[in-house]
Amino acid sequence: MRIFRHTIVLAVFILIPLTKAWSHSEGVTGTHVMNFHNESVSRIVAPSYSLNNFGVTLFTSGGEEISVGDRSCMRASALNVDVRDSYGFDLDETVTLTLEVDRESTSSRIAVRYDRVGGPGVLVRALDDGGPRFQILEFTLDRARFANRSDHGTDMMLTAAADPSIQQAQAAGITLCNIEVARNFQTTQKQTGWLDLTLTDENQNPTAARIGLYSREGALPIPSTDAVSIRKFDDLTRTYLLQTSVPWPHENRFVFYVDGQYRARVPTGRYQLVVTKGIEYRILDTVIDVRTNEVTDASFQLERFVDMPARGWYSGDVHIHNLRNTRQDSAELLAQASAEDLHIANILKMGNVGQTYFPQYDWGESGRSQQGSHTLVPGQEDPRTLTLGHTIHLNIQQPVRYPDDYLNYHRVFEDIAQQGGVSGFAHAAGSLSGTAEGMIMQAAFGLLDFVEVMQGSSIGTGPWFDLLNLGYRIGPAAGSDYPYIGHPGAERTYVETGSDYRVDAWFDGLEQGRSFVTNGPIVEMTLNQQSMGSEVRIDNGDTISIEVSASLNPDIGELVRLDLIKHGEVISAQTLDRGGENLTLQFSEAPDESAWYVVRAVGRREGHSDLIAAITAPVYVVVDGQDRVWKREAVPEIVGSMIAALEAVKNRTLSEVTDSEAWHSMPVWLNDFSNQLDKARARIEETQQKLSDLEEASLQ
Repeated sequence: MRIFRHTIVLAVFILIPLTKAWSHSEGVTGTHVMNFHNESVSRIVAPSYSLNNFGVTLFTSGGEEISVGDRSCMRASALNVDVRDSYGFDLDETVTLTLEVDRESTSSRIAVRYDRVGGPGVLVRALDDGGPRFQILEFTLDRARFANRSDHGTDMMLTAAADPSIQQAQAAGITLCNIEVARNFQTTQKQTGWLDLTLTDENQNPTAARIGLYSREGALPIPSTDAVSIRKFDDLTRTYLLQTSVPWPHENRFVFYVDGQYRARVPTGRYQLVVTKGIEYRILDTVIDVRTNEVTDASFQLERFVDMPARGWYSGDVHIHNLRNTRQDSAELLAQASAEDLHIANILKMGNVGQTYFPQYDWGESGRSQQGSHTLVPGQEDPRTLTLGHTIHLNIQQPVRYPDDYLNYHRVFEDIAQQGGVSGFAHAAGSLSGTAEGMIMQAAFGLLDFVEVMQGSSIGTGPWFDLLNLGYRIGPAAGSDYPYIGHPGAERTYVETGSDYRVDAWFDGLEQGRSFVTNGPIVEMTLNQQSMGSEVRIDNGDTISIEVSASLNPDIGELVRLDLIKHGEVISAQTLDRGGENLTLQFSEAPDESAWYVVRAVGRREGHSDLIAAITAPVYVVVDGQDRVWKREAVPEIVGSMIAALEAVKNRTLSEVTDSEAWHSMPVWLNDFSNQLDKARARIEETQQKLSDLEEASLQ
């Protein structure tokens, strides 16, 4: 029953007890600015979260300043280093980095990731086993760039390296007592010319897009002010580092966004230009030449692979975070959504028991920002704990929050339903603590509309399929969780609205389950001519006919498999060993009991293991009026597992509690967790009773 249940990086918290830095960590990423600077280094920042920072994601516990003997040092799991712009900015030269570390309290291996021409560079050094306590490590940074492209506008990141892959930090962390950056001053001033770029869509209208522009050396010139500003947490930048799971035809994965027109002075030379606009458009990959002191006019028309709005389907991302203090904050985010061809971008205010983040300037229709068919819509990810999971509430009129009764999620779900909003759970594609328990507590009372089953190039169907097999009708959704995981629209939810496209119609379709989720494949499915989310009523002995077609933009990958799934099990499949652009599947049967059916399409990309896939909402077949569409024989096992999980929540002790943004949430839980859990026990027990009743009914 648990198919494609991958773990996403958000759920892999690397809990490093360096220090309980709750008192001095700040903001949504828990940053602490260290008291250090010198002639070459302007500042050092220790984050508690470091998300896709030069390709690495770490969940740490912040940092602190300590004394080691007679020395002042910095203690952390990760340190971001900002080289003074007046000392070195936008370079292309060899730089020597010298670190002085306390060997007794530092990991045996240190990794340095740095801003390099052609993309992030990485070096690893092992500490000596013996010698003096304060050890000097020297790194030679080849082709250092230092263009402020790391988190917090910094230029390099230092981490403990548990192994050569440098994907985790060791508990030992780093104790850094001094750092020096020394240039060789070999960067040469290049001659320049002007690039004047115009992009149009298939109708020859100016259109926003994601851009890569790379010199022969692989360098992305610093974008001009014509590029769209991008907000990543508290950073304002014009470049973004694509995740490695995103198809991209160049080794350098730094990109930027333009809104139809782009003019910039760039170094003279030949460039590879890459232009994309979501999964419905072909990737433009071409070469342009910029000559000294000349203007290069470059105009390109983008080509569609498929036109989903023409078929009545519109894409959305249910999970984006971005602060919008004023309406002006929306313009550039709207351009970014348009550049990814994302029609509904749900911008979520986020909370935990102690604090909220990513404020929105208004709610309801007055809080929306729209340009053509692309719209920003405010919502909330709150309540949000590692006890009962993270919740998402879309298209709301006002945010709802009960910090003194935070674990009784149903109060928020009920209030949002009264507003006409749509509610679901985030991160079901991974293994985030509490997600399954929280989902059943809402589904059992008819309050759960959708489950975010796709995120971070992963599909997680286990908890969702369990709910479907218990007879709850819940649709799928997908979200990028920008800026934590992917860029807006990296995974997207397509909703059928028909020819009458309205923003509210999109949310109606999501609530009714007329959807599929994807990071590439496009899927069409009908059962007796009825599409996803539909109910088909038949008599026992009647035959159902299922028709499926799928396609995949060849610039993203190639299709290799189509699966028809009934009650969580594959009952029919079509495969293409060599891969291809299209796949079809036909299937007929005469079910003798009510059943649900979904379709999954799977693709591949040469040289990459990341999942390219789509999965549809169910079509529900009701046989002889058996309105509960469940997998009767599986109910006792599922119910037993769920009741046990809820019992564990009911008996949780304070020593077992961890939570996101611990610097804000844990001080509250330390004082109030037992009290708040007492308030939630009655609802947990009501859920357990409903599950027991369901099991009893399944045995009759």
